[in-house]
Amino acid sequence: MKVDRVLREFVEECKKRFGENLVSVVLFGSYARGEQKKTSDLDLLVVVKDLPMVWSERKKQFEEICESLSKKYGKFIEVIPITTKELRKNLNKKSPFFITFVLGHKIVFDDGTFKKEFEKFSLELSKKNFVYYEGGRKWEIKKEALKYLH
Repeated sequence: MKVDRVLREFVEECKKRFGENLVSVVLFGSYARGEQKKTSDLDLLVVVKDLPMVWSERKKQFEEICESLSKKYGKFIEVIPITTKELRKNLNKKSPFFITFVLGHKIVFDDGTFKKEFEKFSLELSKKNFVYYEGGRKWEIKKEALKYLH
């Protein structure tokens, strides 16, 4: 399976569905860190300017795209859909979910918003002494965050 091909098709389908409202598509998790296994899914953060408030309604907007690509490529796709406002709010609160993004992520599509907001977030994290543990591994978040500052 060619991950880049799946990601490219995913972005194209999202552009068709959301048009100018599509802000960012970001790969995170094991594939972004290069630690994927045969059974790993593709974890995607999708930032859209406006989404329904109800989580199940949000997820429904991506069902057809994910199911189609999953069947075509034999790889499950997990989407976390959020709005631009929620992205900023979670980064400002230093959400543990986003702290893991300093361990590795790949911007697949971006209008500049994610990159800009994540750089501000990384700058803040570089001033803290957070430690993240997962699967018996330990990461110094301050050191990891410095990689995203230019």
